[in-house]
Amino acid sequence: MKNKITLLFTGILLCANTFQAPAQVTHRRVIDALQEHYDGAIFQKSDSTHINYSGSHEGNVDIDPPVLQYDNGISYTWNSGTSSWTPAYRATSTFDANDDIVKQVSENWNGSSWDVSSQTIMTYDAAHNKLSSVTQNWNTGTSSWVNSYRTMYTYTSNQLTTAIDQNWNSGTSSWDNSTKYSYTYNLAGKKAEMVRQNWSGGSWKNDTKETYSYNSNNQLTTTLSLLWNSGTSTWTNYNRTTNTYDANNDPVTMIQESWNGSSYDNNQKTTIVFTQHQRTMFENQYWNTGGFWEYTTSSYRATYYYQSFTATGVANVPLQAKVDVYPVPATDKLNISIDNSNGKTYSLMLTDMSGHKVRLQESPAYNNALSLPVADLPAGNYILSIQTGNSSAVKHVAIVH
Repeated sequence: MKNKITLLFTGILLCANTFQAPAQVTHRRVIDALQEHYDGAIFQKSDSTHINYSGSHEGNVDIDPPVLQYDNGISYTWNSGTSSWTPAYRATSTFDANDDIVKQVSENWNGSSWDVSSQTIMTYDAAHNKLSSVTQNWNTGTSSWVNSYRTMYTYTSNQLTTAIDQNWNSGTSSWDNSTKYSYTYNLAGKKAEMVRQNWSGGSWKNDTKETYSYNSNNQLTTTLSLLWNSGTSTWTNYNRTTNTYDANNDPVTMIQESWNGSSYDNNQKTTIVFTQHQRTMFENQYWNTGGFWEYTTSSYRATYYYQSFTATGVANVPLQAKVDVYPVPATDKLNISIDNSNGKTYSLMLTDMSGHKVRLQESPAYNNALSLPVADLPAGNYILSIQTGNSSAVKHVAIVH
């Protein structure tokens, strides 16, 4: 998970609109996902991640490449022995004045605290195109950062044309070429081809190639993957991925096939569920030579959850007041304690998984103890949004009966 928050989240929330003026435009960003693996009988929890944002930062996994402008995020692993989530990995982003992420620091959980692991430093051009990405590892012996690898990007008319990966050579204190990706585009501005080359003997050698086909709606329909045959100096078939779409133009299946020398054989199928044109779940199955798709112990499922937010010119900042919510899980009522010594009025909103507001309450000034009745609500996961002015906090709660 080097410098990317893997979208495997706690799987417990879908937030509703923030407390902003109705005239402002509401967007949605992914903040949670849950990954489960098939154990041969059922899907079992495996990994999760929760992402935090501020202001109008985006979190969109349905574009290429995905945009995750998170302030920080934590990944967890499921401990089946204790039936609880254990922290595993944390990443924190730093933004520049143009709202581009210029640094991401990664930390690993050691059982009691976070240990710094690596950082990635990024640069951009005036059009917000990423020019470089340098990853460094933390050396605990010298308490300093050590170069590890970097990627250099070039563009033509704001379209990515090459990306070159390089590894740090500590012996020569220089960067050594590793892998090069070259991109071409069709007249509609869609990616037409990607060629990967490896550095060898002082030059770039062909390795793999992908070609892309689109339908009349400019949606990706087929990806052909080919391998370079150095003996014949030709590209040979490797696998093929075919995408299908529903009436809303959202993708519903991806079928990957492997080349057997004369034709393509079914290999893997990914089924995708979209809600409000955003991915909410996908899972994969594998082809049984008996002629059907089935779950295997290699199958996994990812479920995504979203938060709504309003894009404004005023940044939404984290709430400074201390907030305690208890008990969790709740049965009859949910208690909220806010350090409200500043006399502000707070808006409280409880939202269910489908984004419906089920409770809405204002806290009187200087009141630091409130409760929301929840005995009549269905058992399940909810999100509590607390806001005053342009400051807000989000708490994840569960209700059981």
